[in-house]
Amino acid sequence: AMVDLWSQREMALMRSGVEERRAVEAQLLTDPATHSVDDEGYIWRQTLEDLEIHFVGRPLAPEERSRARVSIRPNRLQVAVSGETLFDDELWGPVRPDESTWTLQQDGVLQVELQKVPLEPEELNNWPRCGRSEPHKLQKEYDERLARREARQRKREEALEKAKAERLKALNESSSDEEGRAPSEPDIGAEASA
Repeated sequence: AMVDLWSQREMALMRSGVEERRAVEAQLLTDPATHSVDDEGYIWRQTLEDLEIHFVGRPLAPEERSRARVSIRPNRLQVAVSGETLFDDELWGPVRPDESTWTLQQDGVLQVELQKVPLEPEELNNWPRCGRSEPHKLQKEYDERLARREARQRKREEALEKAKAERLKALNESSSDEEGRAPSEPDIGAEASA
């Protein structure tokens, strides 16, 4: 019975590595989040096959709808409304312009749906950014995590400095108490110089 428990534990450990590897691979292939780009006025989300961009920062009034201009090329997207550029960037990866579309939603939000050209290996179809000039989709999370880590480090350093100052203060107080009393042992250095 002991051997069976040991072998079951070993098999579980061996499988966990495979399961972890599969989880990482699945994460590389899926991206369920909606990403926003600060101060750009659009959000985007993707699957391995397509990419949707919603221009939520600039809803179109009914009279502007006819002035929307969208140009979808294999590696570039341009979106403008009444001469105002909403997006003009090289895309992260190639798309199929003839299978890509754009629409205006009821609320005036312009939506562009791009069909990706499938790449191998499959994880290349999970884009890190929509346009090449925008920050990585996880940059904000990375910056926030880094700021939290730096704040924790500063807090630790401040606590260490405070503890060090308290120790020095305690040592100074104890040495000043000893100076007020008569020395219990003769000072060897004083005898040598005399």
